Amino acid sequence: MNLTLWNPFFAPVTGSPFRGLLQSMFEDDRWNNETLVPAVDVRETDTSYELIAELPGFSKDDLKLEVKDGVLMLSAERNEKKEENDGYLRIERRSGMFSRSWTLPEGTKVEDIGAHYENGVLTLTIPKAEAAKPRQISIH
Repeated sequence: MNLTLWNPFFAPVTGSPFRGLLQSMFEDDRWNNETLVPAVDVRETDTSYELIAELPGFSKDDLKLEVKDGVLMLSAERNEKKEENDGYLRIERRSGMFSRSWTLPEGTKVEDIGAHYENGVLTLTIPKAEAAKPRQISIH
C-alpha cells in the first residue's frame, strides 16, 4: 500500500522539475502539518467583537482562556499517546499545544466576555463599552 502525504495547499504533481521549488515555498510553520494553529475569524458588530476559532478534536476541558493586561490568550493542549504496535500506518492528526493571543481594543468589557464551545467551534463575544453620554451640568 502506498501512502501519500496530503497537503491541501499543494496538488500532487509527478515528474515536475519545479515541484521541489514550489513545495519549499509552503514549508514555513503556517503551512506545516505538524502545527496545531487553529483558524480564527474576528468580526465586529455595533455592540461587540466576536472571535470564532475552529478547534476540532479538542474538548472544552483542553482549552484555556485568560485576559491579562489587555491581551486575550487562547491556548490548548492535546496529547494522544499511540503505541508503535497499534497498527497505524500513518498518523496525520497531531498532538501538542498551541497558544494564540490578541490585544483587545480599549474600552472592551473584559469582565463580560462570553465563551461558547460547540462542535469544535469556540465563539467568544467581547462586549464593547458604551460610548460616554454627554451630561448636563447645572449651574448654581
